[in-house]
Amino acid sequence: MINNLSYSIRGYYYYEIIDASTKKIEKCSKQKNNLILNQGMNYVAVRAFADNFLSCAVGTSSTAPLLTDTSLGAESKRSTTYNTDGGYCGATLNSNILSIFRTFVFPTETQANQYGEIAWSYDSVAGANLFSKAILVDEYGNPGPIIVQAGKYIQVKYTLEI
Repeated sequence: MINNLSYSIRGYYYYEIIDASTKKIEKCSKQKNNLILNQGMNYVAVRAFADNFLSCAVGTSSTAPLLTDTSLGAESKRSTTYNTDGGYCGATLNSNILSIFRTFVFPTETQANQYGEIAWSYDSVAGANLFSKAILVDEYGNPGPIIVQAGKYIQVKYTLEI
């Protein structure tokens, strides 16, 4: 029997803006921590860790996240498409830290769009179902919004450490 089991969790992300025709990375953000929401902490008790971030969503709001948030301020789109090339999704164990990571690929933009917020959820449908949330930052680490031009797409790598 295990007594006094304790652990901590943290999540972080970075994104790339990629040209759809050349596959060239045009912009890459710095790694940024996100806020695991109160309801996200509740979800950990009823779901496998990795099942809490099956989808990634972006929105146009730029309001700082609060622990009590349950949804994005203005959700624009949500992706459950993963980059399945080697090294983009998986898990590693290093010095008793389990890192579970997924890389989400959003559809190519048909017109320029601006995004200020990002979140992760167990659900593929927009709603009050977020696990964690953050404000998007530009490639220099400054608060967004970011602009994704037509013909480009966002790829987001999210890591949860336990």
